Amino acid sequence: MTVSVGIIGAGHLGTRHALNLLELDEARVVAVADTDVARAADLARRCDAQAHVDYRALLDDPSLDAVYLCVPAHEHGGPELAVLERSLALFVERPLDVDLSIADRIAAEVDARGVVTATGCRWRYLDTVERAAEVLADNPARMVIGGWAARTHETAWWEDQRRMGGQLIEQTNQLVDLCRLLVGEIAQAWAVGRPTTCPPEPDVADTSAVSLRFAGGAAGSFAATPA
Repeated sequence: MTVSVGIIGAGHLGTRHALNLLELDEARVVAVADTDVARAADLARRCDAQAHVDYRALLDDPSLDAVYLCVPAHEHGGPELAVLERSLALFVERPLDVDLSIADRIAAEVDARGVVTATGCRWRYLDTVERAAEVLADNPARMVIGGWAARTHETAWWEDQRRMGGQLIEQTNQLVDLCRLLVGEIAQAWAVGRPTTCPPEPDVADTSAVSLRFAGGAAGSFAATPA
């Protein structure tokens, strides 16, 4: 059986996912949607797929079995709900949204539809993480320490706190996901951030620190800064 996939968002991650899918005999990319006409057309050409500007046109393709959603944080919500309305399998690149109420609504719709879904928290599938889970099952963690120093994206929306949510939501969420897998749910959190002083002075903090208490009693801390 070959799974027909649509890609919504033809940027860096959407392109990576699409090209990886081309390596699988079990999948084929049949449609690509992006508000950037040239970008959609280029990726569609590479995949021998149909290009669309509006994701709703992509979802009208009757051959679709699944959709990869790879859009910026502030553009989530509408696309997920439209995919779920059609009961298609859905992969969502992280983060789910900058607004918790929208993420909760999407989660509720996933439960109601019972479709296959996944997110881009890929670290949890590493063999080393699987081994760590085995070790921690008999010897639970008492402390978690994590850090993130990575290049930020050179895009207008990245420097807008309202649209991207900050580095914790955009990047350090990989660490949060690992902790939820290996240590358990987070019961309490305290955080502080330092507004950037570097031109052109975006409103996203250039350093942040988070202290955590996990439901099982473990303590934790994360630090993040753009590289």
